[in-house]
Amino acid sequence: MRRVHRAMVLMMMLLVGALAWGASEDFAVDPLWGGTNNRDAPHDFGFSNTDHCGRVPGELGGMFSSQPAYYATSVGPFDHLHGRLFFGFYYKKAGGSEGSFSIGLFEPRENGERPDALAIRFENGDQPRVLFAIGEDRTDVPVTHMDAVGDRFPTLVGDGAVHYIELDYDPDEGPHGRIRVLVDRVNRFLYHLTAEQRAASINLTHFGLFAEATQQDEPLGENGDSPGSVQNRAENGVSPGSGTRLGQSPFSCYLDDVVFTSTPGETPQSNSVTEVMRHNHFERPTVGSARILRPGHHRLDDPMLVALHQSARLAHDASGERIGWEAPENAVGKLKTPYLLFPTGKGSRLTLDADIKGGEILVQFLDARGNAIPGFSFVDCVPLTSGGDDRVVLRWEAVGEPHLMRQQPMDLARLNQTSVAIEFRIRNARFYAFAIEPGEEIPMYLGDGPHLFVDDYLIRSTERVTRRIEQPLRLLYMGDRPGEWIPFQDPGQNPAVAEGIAALHTMGDTLAQQEPQYPTWGEVLFDHERKVFRWWLADPAPGVRQALHYAESTDILDWPQPDEKRIVFKYDGFGGTTFDDGPNAPNADRRYKAVYYVHEPPPLGTHVAFSPDGIEWTPYAGNPVIPTYSYNDPAWAVSVGDVTSSFWDPIRRHYGMFVRNHTKSAEEFGVQSFTGRPGLGVRLDNQTVSDDFIHWELPWRVMCPDALDTGLTEFHGVSMLARGDLLLAFVNKISGALSDNCPTELAVSHDGRHWQRFREPFLAPNPDPAAVDHGMAWAGHMPPWQAGDRVFFHYGTNEVGFKSPKGYGRWRRAWAVIPRDRYVARVAEGDKAGVLCTHLLKYTVRDPLELAINTDADAGELRVQITDVDSRPLQGFAFDDCRPISEDSLDTPVTWRRPLDELRDQPFHLEFQLRNAKLYGFSFKKAPGGAKAPQE
Repeated sequence: MRRVHRAMVLMMMLLVGALAWGASEDFAVDPLWGGTNNRDAPHDFGFSNTDHCGRVPGELGGMFSSQPAYYATSVGPFDHLHGRLFFGFYYKKAGGSEGSFSIGLFEPRENGERPDALAIRFENGDQPRVLFAIGEDRTDVPVTHMDAVGDRFPTLVGDGAVHYIELDYDPDEGPHGRIRVLVDRVNRFLYHLTAEQRAASINLTHFGLFAEATQQDEPLGENGDSPGSVQNRAENGVSPGSGTRLGQSPFSCYLDDVVFTSTPGETPQSNSVTEVMRHNHFERPTVGSARILRPGHHRLDDPMLVALHQSARLAHDASGERIGWEAPENAVGKLKTPYLLFPTGKGSRLTLDADIKGGEILVQFLDARGNAIPGFSFVDCVPLTSGGDDRVVLRWEAVGEPHLMRQQPMDLARLNQTSVAIEFRIRNARFYAFAIEPGEEIPMYLGDGPHLFVDDYLIRSTERVTRRIEQPLRLLYMGDRPGEWIPFQDPGQNPAVAEGIAALHTMGDTLAQQEPQYPTWGEVLFDHERKVFRWWLADPAPGVRQALHYAESTDILDWPQPDEKRIVFKYDGFGGTTFDDGPNAPNADRRYKAVYYVHEPPPLGTHVAFSPDGIEWTPYAGNPVIPTYSYNDPAWAVSVGDVTSSFWDPIRRHYGMFVRNHTKSAEEFGVQSFTGRPGLGVRLDNQTVSDDFIHWELPWRVMCPDALDTGLTEFHGVSMLARGDLLLAFVNKISGALSDNCPTELAVSHDGRHWQRFREPFLAPNPDPAAVDHGMAWAGHMPPWQAGDRVFFHYGTNEVGFKSPKGYGRWRRAWAVIPRDRYVARVAEGDKAGVLCTHLLKYTVRDPLELAINTDADAGELRVQITDVDSRPLQGFAFDDCRPISEDSLDTPVTWRRPLDELRDQPFHLEFQLRNAKLYGFSFKKAPGGAKAPQE
């Protein structure tokens, strides 16, 4: 018996709500579907007691040509496209070279008329195509065309191998719904419906295999040919009455383990369509949040562990002591966690505390893009059908993996420290908690670094060590006169302020070079070739809301006055961010890139422009690259506002944007923004990415209120800095009863898509009521500058807040500085030593190396020891073998009685022992003069 079918049906049953129709068929016996012309030559297809697909005997298939015929079962009928539809199957081409057929939903028609259809069509059995037909509107496109996902991969399936193919129609994704096709679990096709297609009436009454006349054929008559067509068909090399070209044989193929499911969707009314779209589309992107998960027992009444729930509710057990999630009777519930990172190893297990009352629970893991991870999908999960007070263990068997062709248990070690979300499906059951049992530890591979202790990603355990977010030192703020900068503190009284201001004046000499460069101060880049700062200032201009004004300077604090700037690019919009891909840009004409928001003329949205030199600009002809939809449009959820913070991700090598938008109403988070238009909720930040600066993914939520936020909480821009394999984000937050407390918060991402946000302010409003930054200190619009051992923040200030009811105040700019990589400290205070232990590590640096520590142990002491896989100190690397560190240094080397290079290719833990010290991170560096043991 094949468990895969029941699991997959259950998976799709739960996507939106109760099941409208669903079937899975392994064809072990004849399903007795109905057919027309399917056994008439040259066709010969239907049920076959064969095993071409390598499953078990029994499958669909046979010989196909190009005449109307079908073999199918009745479904629906479906007369609209407001519910979700899915089907999947194994496919193998067995031979032949001419003809076509489709599998999916359709309506049989008489006299060869082309049917309404939502199907996958196979041309000559080789190239899968998406067939989407409503009346005369026909979309028939090869997979990997039309906004394809993964179009770098081949998509031919006519190679004689077995492939698994899926089609998923989701009405709630994108403005009007989307069709996605996967081949062997890889996204190969993505098509977004138009408003007209979504609104049109469709008639789908059958599911199965069907063939139709090719485009050169007219409708067929009694003998299989239309009057007057025989001669033309022969001249074109087509055999009369066959639909097959002379000298060619009809192709043959086979399918097995066919699954089709549908879920109902509410027929939108004119006054409710927006709300339906907002709920169903915009709930999913809220899982842009992330958490580090330590091994142990995790209760699901913790609101920070549930990012989404649908048709599920919290309820107590019979004793009233435990709270768990359950689905209403005869319904199927869905829960999804935020994205999690947790250690797994050989023999790792996921266990549930569950009470199953004649129902079942299924679990799957989702990758960073929201796709089920092969081997860990609902299809592969062995359903839990029993469980009481004891923990029950989940198992996955790779029954859904066509390349394995056999059931085999999957090891959770594959998910070690990988960003995943866990999705639960429950029916007639209740569960209370889950646990990840780590099993035999496997190492994390690290490069040179830096490796920062901003979050708990690297940390196995701590004892008497606390976490503390560090605050930058305020340096200067803009005065009332042009070009005037005023120190926050008297430099003569504070040497650190004096040193920071002096470093600002000479920052160009120490700036780290990066390609592409992304901007700070809105639009300032440093030209390493000419050794000058280049400033593209988005500012008002005659006849337009804003334009890019251009200036140059060798001193970041000393710029030409506004009348000396020249306008290089006009647009009637807001904002402007400029990129430099560097002298080695792949397209010299597009070396410089600008992104900006356009208000007039329509269409509104985010636009881009290109330039070879940063002076002469050409708008992209296909603008807007991300549209703004009207308030009443269902696509409002994926719309973009007029605040854009762009960045370059050097780890994943693509561009990114944080884009602002509002929630559709105050109902979602229970609060109403003071500063938005009436009826809107709160401001949020979404994210999108692009490989070419033109084609951007649909934005998804990353910064939005959650259970740890209280009162009014909004977000208004994000900037980003990459350090090692980590992305740091600096988030502009609006809070306070009168929008009068606007700090910068810190967030971190390990996959570039999901973020863990920390609530302690990184740059808090100044507590001095007379300070220019008393109400606002925002570093989220301007990415920081890293210059030598310092990181500078050019941040926005306001003494009142953000458009507070107390008044608008005055907007100014200010500078702050922090030592390199000192964003979060691990602190041990007092006489007793604190200990921090990392997960099992293995470094990939090949040169002779040393361990360097970023620490402030000037008033105390820090030691490091290295332990083996069983946490036993290695000889020569114990605490007593380590030279004590009692200094304040960004990269002080650690020395033991033996050289670190002796541990090459050996896994180990690092243990840090701190007394009155702060620890920020570590790196592996090339050892000067080779790796030699210190002299006694």
